[in-house]
Amino acid sequence: MVKGLIKFNPQADLVLKPELSKMRTNTFTSPNQVKYEDMNRKTYAIRNTLTVFLFIFFVAILAGGLFWANLNYVQRVPISLDFLPLWKSANNLLMQGITPYGELTTYEIQKIAYGRAAGPGQAPLRISVPLPLFILQLPIGAFSDIQLARAIWMIVLQIGLAALVWFSIRIAQWPTRPFEFLFVLAFGIFTMPAWQALLTADGLVLLAVFLFGAVLALKASLDELAGMLMAFSFFQIETGGLFLLFLLFWVTIQSRWRVWAGLLMTLTLLFSTAFVIDPNWPFSFARAVYINWSAASLPSTFSLFQAWFPGLGDRIAWGLSFASLLLLMFESQQAIGRNALHWAWAACLAAAITPLAGLPVQPAGLVFLLPSFILVASVMSQRWVLIGRWVSFFILILFLSLSWLLFFFQIQSAFIWLSLYTVAALYWIRWWVARSTRLWADQISSERRGIVSF
Repeated sequence: MVKGLIKFNPQADLVLKPELSKMRTNTFTSPNQVKYEDMNRKTYAIRNTLTVFLFIFFVAILAGGLFWANLNYVQRVPISLDFLPLWKSANNLLMQGITPYGELTTYEIQKIAYGRAAGPGQAPLRISVPLPLFILQLPIGAFSDIQLARAIWMIVLQIGLAALVWFSIRIAQWPTRPFEFLFVLAFGIFTMPAWQALLTADGLVLLAVFLFGAVLALKASLDELAGMLMAFSFFQIETGGLFLLFLLFWVTIQSRWRVWAGLLMTLTLLFSTAFVIDPNWPFSFARAVYINWSAASLPSTFSLFQAWFPGLGDRIAWGLSFASLLLLMFESQQAIGRNALHWAWAACLAAAITPLAGLPVQPAGLVFLLPSFILVASVMSQRWVLIGRWVSFFILILFLSLSWLLFFFQIQSAFIWLSLYTVAALYWIRWWVARSTRLWADQISSERRGIVSF
């Protein structure tokens, strides 16, 4: 009878549930336990705060040490002819509103470098970066002292080089241990192309960061970010143009239209700002590029083969360029629809083939080869348990030694041999990258701990 008089009231039940939960909490949680949890929360908060402060302190100390080392270096060496046009053009535009491509800016640059206007056989030292992208480098012109500006610019390049190594490790899918990471970082910093880029304050390091950062962004499906980074890469076309063309071809075939949206929006914003600053910049820029190209003394496959084989040099260079581009087209097609590592391999091949395409090559431009060797080392380290790590270290040390040996003897054709060595190393691992099936030895190795399958 009593049970029949009791009716279920959902609203009352909803009201009573919080009270019941409080009663349960009060019943099963002792005051000491609550106090212990509060202490743990405070401890974690203090620990996190200390970690943040220690990280900031470490970064400040590292930045201060780099700045001190860079400033001491630039005060003891001559002015870099790679950095001088960038700094003086930015300084004139920022402080006086003078176009960076004008005759006044060019004369001032040449006077600092040569003491007078450039004579026959001397580099004209004209800035050849399009104004929409030159805007990104304007802050360097805020410093009136070129040595101070160069020291700070070197810090930017050093951070960029470390970022390039980290991007390369992520692209190669290499789960490095701390010792391996430090070894690869040291390899990336102390190779001749990277060292040359840092000491001459050449911005090609940032070009490599933008392009390989776009590769990593595409791998993470951050298409708009990839498009923005690709938009920042439209300078030094002779170094990064083939790589950029490969990326644009791939995103078009894959219908990644958001990449094009990010690219076009970024370029529209940059070009609009440039036309507000100087409406006549395209004509001045085109003239500066033509003068630089006409007076260029940088080696290329054409100039070297003409010197080696006066009769057939041009034909051999054209044949090498055609074969390189044909090989890249074939491998780009093969990488479509394959796994991410195969596509990354094709991107590294595009960077390795660029010096063989016939365009002038700067020594600092060979920094684009670093991700290829990190990819090779990653595959070797993960495929072979017993000797893979040592083989990968040997490959990196061999490239490091070869780059410095060719630089020490001032061999102009160094870029050809380093590029061919890189292509050979990439084709050494192509079988493992392109195929999911493995040999029985690989299958046995994959059963051991620490091996990551592709």
